[in-house]
Parts: sequence; structure tokens; C-alpha cells
Amino acid sequence: MSSKAFLGGLPNVAALAATTLTAGASAPSSMPIANLKTAQPGDVARLLSVDPSLTWVSAALPAMDGLSGTASPWPVDFGALVNHNLSSGAYYRIAGKAAATAGDPLSFESVAPNGISGSGVTGVVGSIDEAIDSPDGVAVTVHGASSYLHVAFATPAGSPSSTDPAGEVFVVRARCDYDGAAVVTAKLYNSGALVATLGTFRPRASYGYFQVSAAGLASSGVPSANVELRLSLDSAFAILEVDLVRWVTETTASAAAIDSGWRAVPSAAVDPLLGSTPADAVGTEPQKTLLGEVSGGLSAREVAIYLRDASNADGFLQAGVLVAGPAFRTATPPALGELLGAEDLSLRMEAWGGATFGVAKRRRRVLPLRWHSLTAGEAVALHERLSWRLGTLGGVLVAMFPQSTDGFERLATAWCSVEELPAISSGGVPGKYSAEARFIERL
Repeated sequence: MSSKAFLGGLPNVAALAATTLTAGASAPSSMPIANLKTAQPGDVARLLSVDPSLTWVSAALPAMDGLSGTASPWPVDFGALVNHNLSSGAYYRIAGKAAATAGDPLSFESVAPNGISGSGVTGVVGSIDEAIDSPDGVAVTVHGASSYLHVAFATPAGSPSSTDPAGEVFVVRARCDYDGAAVVTAKLYNSGALVATLGTFRPRASYGYFQVSAAGLASSGVPSANVELRLSLDSAFAILEVDLVRWVTETTASAAAIDSGWRAVPSAAVDPLLGSTPADAVGTEPQKTLLGEVSGGLSAREVAIYLRDASNADGFLQAGVLVAGPAFRTATPPALGELLGAEDLSLRMEAWGGATFGVAKRRRRVLPLRWHSLTAGEAVALHERLSWRLGTLGGVLVAMFPQSTDGFERLATAWCSVEELPAISSGGVPGKYSAEARFIERL
């Protein structure tokens, strides 16, 4: 496990006073989009939608005049959302462009169905054509094992143009008559001909959203007309109720200066020996931070994060802090040693009779970093950015293993304050310096 550790938010260009934030979905007045700039993870901003065409946040950045003297764009190496509620089935995408125009750098269209057919189907297309955020509770039913619902879609106003393997997504809201092992297989058709099998989902007794991406179709192209989705029931089914079906397509090819493409949100894996902590267990799950790096060393005047999480059980998406900008990464990685600690803020007391009581609070992570081979420029920059600009009240994103895939990319990434400011020491090699800093998570 090698460290590609970096510090972010030095500065956080998404939180500059002159940065303008916009979102595709509305937000309640008590949880406005502006909360993403406060640096306080507990002050969340909420998007009142799970529609993938609306769940995005864009930051129009001011020119980098203060540093360069010219109206140049900012270097953007990453984007991050701190204290988010994205589920394990979610996807995200980070894009940016050189022009500072507030809004959506990419264009998406939510396409309604215009016809249904199938085997064992009862109902009309008007029962499933409403918007994703406005289900009407009137469903089309599919009766009997091995039956299917075939859904035809209207031709979108724009032409599907995504070159990303997961650029197209189909959203289904459905329930079955019992909590069993019944599985629905989603297949993509065009003019009655099978194009590809997209994936499966398992409905339950209560309505839930399911999303399937048209993975692998970018190479052959997605047609704009006669697009059809078939939902096939397996042999375990008695009845399936489908309340809503939508096709969300990207109708403007990405011309962004930076674009990460769609990526799955990291989630806790199940250990075959130890098991996994339930995601909703109170007081056990660390504050979740979504981190996505973009490559190429390009610059942008606008950065947007797109979220695709129609299956979110909350029925809305939210996050506490939006972080974007340059990543401070030294040529020589930090020294290995102590990687990750935790501080428990709970209050534990004991009564005279021996009973234990107290107040359970969340734990916060402690991340130490040590550098033993800094150049003079790196040592000065580290001390200046952490000590002079931020101090112990400033926020900094610490990513110790951002490119790992073994779980540390989640556990060792946190929005922190500087608990111990770095002191610069001379190393054993002329021209090399060492420093050590200790970061503590902000909740």
C-alpha cells in the first residue's frame, strides 16, 4: 500500500467569497446550497430530489487574480463532498470548464415512456410516466412468474451523446408482493431488438427506486429513437407493481476541461470473517467523504459535481462541505508509521451501584502526517499554508491514501482542523527538511 497523500482546501476554491454556487434541484431555506461554503460539516445543504438530471452542484469560480495578476483559471485536481448521505449504489462525476458561467456544464434530459406492452401486464402507460420526484402511487402490475413489462420511450429533445460507459441510466420505482428472493432483469431494446442486458435489481414489499446504467454502450452509441426497456421477472415472482419508469440521458457531449467520468461511490466491503458494520448503525459509521481526483493538471473557472443516487432511501441528497481546488502533494510521500487514530467524545460515568451511563457521541478521526524529505520550497509552502493561512481553526481535507482500493481511501480521508501546527526541522541531508502535523476530524 503506497501513499499518494495530499492536502486539499489550500485554498478551497469552492468556498471563496466570490464563488457562486448553483444546483439543479431546489433546497429548503433551512438547508440552503450556501451551507456548502461554511466549512462546517454539520451545516448540511440538501437537494430535494433524487432525479439524476437534477442532482448536481456547480461552483463558478472567480479569476485567480490575487496570485497571478491575470484573469486565469484555478488549478483543480480534485472535488470532494464531506458528510454526505449517498448510498452504496450511488455514482458521482466531477467536471469543469474554463468559462465561468454558473449552471450545469453538462446537459441531461429525463425522458418519459410513451408506450407499454408485455406478458401478464395490466395498466396503462399513464400510470408510469410521471416525474421521478412525483410518483402518483398508481402502478402498472405484472402478473405471474417469468412475465415481463416492455416500456417504450419518447424520442428525447436532444440526441444522446455520452461517451461514458455509464452515461445512460434508467430509473425504476417498483415493489413486489413480498420480501423474497425475486429478481428483476433489466434489458435494453431498440425497435424490438435486444441490445444488451443492463443488470438486475431485487424489489421489496415497499416501493423503492432502482437504477441501472447502460454500461458498455458508449462504443456502439445510444440511439435517440425507439429506445425500449424490458423488465423481466424470474420464476420466484407472483406480482410486480411498477409505479414509475424514466430514462435519463446526457444530451450534450462533454467538452469540459476536466472530467472524471462516472464513478461508483466507495462503500464498506463485507469481510468474510468479521462481517461488515451496518451502514445505518447509530454511532458506528464514520462521517462519509466522497473524494474524486481528476487527472491532467488542467485548470477551470467552473467545477460541478454530479450525483446519481435515485435509490437513496432518504428521498433526498445532502452534504456538509464542498471542497475543490489544487492538491498539495510532496514529491516524496509522507513517512509511514501511525496511520489512523480515533478520539471518542462520549461521556462515560458510573453510578454508586455500578451501573454505567453517559452520553454517546460520534468518534472523530485523528490523522498524523510526517514528512522526512521535503525540499525547501515544499517546507516553506507547508508551513505557510497550514500555519499562517489556516491555523488551528481552518479546514483542510486530508487524504492519506486517495488512490487505494482496500478501504483506507474511505477511512483515511477526512475534513480536518490542524491540531498541531507543523514545525520545520532540518534533515540529515543538506537541503532536505522534515515536518510533522497532526489533524483532527471536524464533525
